[in-house]
Amino acid sequence: MVKVRETFCKVGVLMALVLGMSMVTPAAAQSPALQALIEDALKTHPLVEQTALEYWAGSEKYFAANGINDWNLFLSASLKKGLGSQGFNSFSDDGQYHEFSTGGSRVFSATGTRLKVAAGYTALIDQPAFGGFESPNTYKPNISFTITQPLLKNAWGLMDRYPIQSAGIGQRLALIKYHEDLESLVEVLVGAYLDWQLAEVKTDIFEKQLQAATQQKDVTTRQFNRGAAEKSDLILAQQNEVSKRMQYLQEKVNLNHQILQIETIINRELSSLDVDPSSFLTQVNLPTRNLTSSLAHLVGSGNIIETFRLSAELQALNVSAKKNQREADLSVFLTNESGASNTTWDTSVNDVGANQSLTTGVALNIPLENNVAVSDYNTAVLNYDSLIISQNSTLSTLKGTITSQYYHLDSLELLLGQASELVKLAKQTAKIESTKHRQGRTASLYVVLDTQDKALSAQLQLEEIRFRKLHLENDLAVINDDYIPYIKTLLKEDYVR
Repeated sequence: MVKVRETFCKVGVLMALVLGMSMVTPAAAQSPALQALIEDALKTHPLVEQTALEYWAGSEKYFAANGINDWNLFLSASLKKGLGSQGFNSFSDDGQYHEFSTGGSRVFSATGTRLKVAAGYTALIDQPAFGGFESPNTYKPNISFTITQPLLKNAWGLMDRYPIQSAGIGQRLALIKYHEDLESLVEVLVGAYLDWQLAEVKTDIFEKQLQAATQQKDVTTRQFNRGAAEKSDLILAQQNEVSKRMQYLQEKVNLNHQILQIETIINRELSSLDVDPSSFLTQVNLPTRNLTSSLAHLVGSGNIIETFRLSAELQALNVSAKKNQREADLSVFLTNESGASNTTWDTSVNDVGANQSLTTGVALNIPLENNVAVSDYNTAVLNYDSLIISQNSTLSTLKGTITSQYYHLDSLELLLGQASELVKLAKQTAKIESTKHRQGRTASLYVVLDTQDKALSAQLQLEEIRFRKLHLENDLAVINDDYIPYIKTLLKEDYVR
């Protein structure tokens, strides 16, 4: 556990060094459109119910482990008819021997104490005569109370509490997994919507380009028919229209594919949604935070670090249990028994307590060579050390990955600015060349179409960068657990048994 604290200290120093490394501002508000999108799209998704069922199944193990504190009841009864005497060779067909016992036992895991309470009776009726003498009926009721307290192994219930504590940690891990599973589903959903939106944007761009190409072909055809344009210009215009139509049709196929992908994920048609899925890109988009906040969340309260802590806690608990197994089994016990003996049942019951016995003692069990327990303990210690090293290594890798992703996010932000400027300049160039060609100052249509293609490429590049940035923000939102607030209404943490 010391190693874990050292790791957190090192991370704190690292965080201080990266305070000014990110350009992305932390999200102060949630997107109502995104919230509505997620809630509506996943309202009836079968995986939502499936993940809840898996969490509830894991939670049941905790309730089962607590069963060690339950009362255990026992009951036994027997009747024997036909008694023989020993040594006198006599027998009674009507003789009866009754035996009955009932009671309960319980373990108090908080202290390791064992308690047993029992009540019972034995009865001998119509016993066989021996030596000419008849034996009277005998009724013996009794009540007993026994308490046992371990002093070394399982002292203060350490071994009794281990299954409860480990199951409790397992329940918390199951809850984290539940959150992570739903977050992963949201990540896939948002990623699919981003792909769909990009396909929508590109389809719209190609459709407008096709319309412009068709208009250009019609103009060039009229000019050619009047002898004002060369045959090569007409062919170029026709070729440009065919090229733009192919691009449009290809992107239309991709758009239909993306829509099908989304409908497969949400298990329903897009038209059935109560919200406009495209609206969330026009409002507050995806939840974001800066690098400093992300690293602080990673090592402070994130699901990843919480999983690490719980796993280390579980392994440390196992080490403690294995160490306790090496102890000698020493316990003290006390038994108090109250009984009676009489010739009638009523009288014997009224006399319970007349015969009192008290037994106390110490039980000690020391294995001479407990190689199995020693080996189990050493293995548990080695596994704990290995786990801590593995977690530190994974944490270091994650910090590097997150830092790299935020650097990438910053570079995409810069590229967006440059790409926007390039689109602006490319459109201006295309407009100038188109005007010059229309005024007869540029003889070749090739120059006009070439500048238009460059403007189209610049516009497509801008949209690709914009959506790459959104995809990266989607990935970071999952790492930072920023989708948890959006799926709160989907969580079903309470299960009515």
